[in-house]
Amino acid sequence: MIVICLLFSLILSVVAMDPCGLATISARAPTVPSYSVPAGCETTWHTGDMAALNEIFYDMNGPQWFVNTNWTRWISICYWPGVRCNNNCRVDWIEINANNVRGRLSDGILALRELTGVSMSYNVIPSGFRMLADLPMLNAIQFSNCSVTESWPMVFGPNVTAIGFDYNNMPGHLAKWSLMPRL
Repeated sequence: MIVICLLFSLILSVVAMDPCGLATISARAPTVPSYSVPAGCETTWHTGDMAALNEIFYDMNGPQWFVNTNWTRWISICYWPGVRCNNNCRVDWIEINANNVRGRLSDGILALRELTGVSMSYNVIPSGFRMLADLPMLNAIQFSNCSVTESWPMVFGPNVTAIGFDYNNMPGHLAKWSLMPRL
């Protein structure tokens, strides 16, 4: 009976690791917000950003995401769940937490040149984070509890002010903080 309950809980939950390394089960509902669309972005968007988001979607298990309404549809990307646009109708934030996102972080993210933040916690994304250093405007990175196996040191761009990789099992030592002066 305990095994059945545990399996059922795993299907509905995300397995987390506490700081002591003990597995805990915590129910997580997808946190994929809908943002308000900036004026002028209702019918206008950057087609390169749309292509990048489509690449992320297909590279990272998008058809199986819990919340994927409008992703890949030919409507303004500013209406896609978890995508926030700036006043230039460019993607500046992606937040798709606990959404069954799986796989290596997609190279498609590199085309989002005005991205300032990305949060994909409580998914299964083991690697691919070093490329985030190539995003010039990125200042917030959150990949907590993503089964990350990529080793430290990782250094991100000079504008990064917040990094969250807690509850992962990452080998190595922390990056040289002097290379990231805003942390």
